[in-house]
Amino acid sequence: MKLSVFEVSSERDTGYAASTAMTGTRTNEKLENLPNSISVMTQELLQDLALNNYFDAVDFAMSTENIANDQGTIGAVVNNRGGNQVSIRGLASFRQLRDGFPWYLAADVFNTERIEFSRGPGGLAYGDVDPTGIINVSTKRATSRRSAAATVRYDNFGTRRYSVDLNQPLGSRVSARFNA
Repeated sequence: MKLSVFEVSSERDTGYAASTAMTGTRTNEKLENLPNSISVMTQELLQDLALNNYFDAVDFAMSTENIANDQGTIGAVVNNRGGNQVSIRGLASFRQLRDGFPWYLAADVFNTERIEFSRGPGGLAYGDVDPTGIINVSTKRATSRRSAAATVRYDNFGTRRYSVDLNQPLGSRVSARFNA
């Protein structure tokens, strides 16, 4: 028995509106078919808001906020719990996924395709009951379309940010992507 090819693609996203998400079932499903409350930040929204990392995105997400430890560091360990501490629906959570798998490092947006915020219990998808919610960061993937982009950004605080994104098809079924 041969299974059909499973491919996750954000090519159908239009501007800020996303039509699918992986967070609800770990498969690429239409948002309208998922019982969870899921918000998606597309790459266009992340770029237009000039966000630099995962914690900047949390500040703009619905029903989420960053948690600072006693020293005022955002996302740092609070008490004895590790991970990126954020508050979802008023409860502390450290669950963060990267492409559907647990990931405890703060993601930078230079290689982020989209961020999905699922609010509420995630027991259906992940086998446990997390009363807060789950955040899934999807990384950029190689596509069959040739593309290149470079970004230079300066701000009033003296911050400089440079990034490059190159995608090159190598054959009919193989592509390579470089982000820095």
